[in-house]
Amino acid sequence: MTLSTYAEQVSHYSAVHARLMGVRPEPRVERAIIPPPPSPPKKRSKEDIRKADLARQRAKAAAKAAKRFKPASVLALKAMPFTKVEAHYAWENGPEMLPPPVPKWKQIVMEIAERERIPVGDLMADFREKHIVRARSEIFYRMRHECGLSYVEIGKRMGNRDHSTVIWGCRRHAEKLAGRE
Repeated sequence: MTLSTYAEQVSHYSAVHARLMGVRPEPRVERAIIPPPPSPPKKRSKEDIRKADLARQRAKAAAKAAKRFKPASVLALKAMPFTKVEAHYAWENGPEMLPPPVPKWKQIVMEIAERERIPVGDLMADFREKHIVRARSEIFYRMRHECGLSYVEIGKRMGNRDHSTVIWGCRRHAEKLAGRE
């Protein structure tokens, strides 16, 4: 038996060792497989780098704003209490059960976020895209007129905004409603 290469010697000795020790021999290695060298990383353009940085900043701001909103308490909303209303149109079982007419401010935020398909974190953060600003101004308007909150209270609940921002948003939405009618 001639063992001309180092690989053959190693393979033979490991097979003998395995037989003596009662272990299954490893398969013979004919030649070592060398993986190809890694390809150099693709050079990113300045635009790609800028977009990645903006996406990172946006995600940070949204996460920070979402923490202030405390989404765990919003998702675990308690059932709204029902008010009994005596009416002549009540069916079989007596008075009709209707929810109270004034919604909570968090329910308004969640409703508009769902309708506009905007994450709540984006509404609470300082993003200035048109569709987000429009939705935010509708929230300001509805919180003011349906919940009766002051401009300062609305600003605090919507991500520590200044009351003048809330006033501007309410006026803007009122103008939009007047133009629609």
